[in-house]
Amino acid sequence: KTEIELHDLDTRYYDDVVVVSGWEYVHLKLRNGDTTGYKLRFTDTYIKKNGITQAISTHTSQMD
Repeated sequence: KTEIELHDLDTRYYDDVVVVSGWEYVHLKLRNGDTTGYKLRFTDTYIKKNGITQAISTHTSQMD
């Protein structure tokens, strides 16, 4: 099972382009019953074209 907590979301709009950034904590439950987790910083870029929103770029880096 995977759960994701989103934090410090920042959304910026540039005409038909949206850039969303923040960080997330990913909780994982492993098959053996153990749990683990890690923090990731991310930036996602979307464009709206002909009424359809598409993800055009994403970047994720692990945080300490």
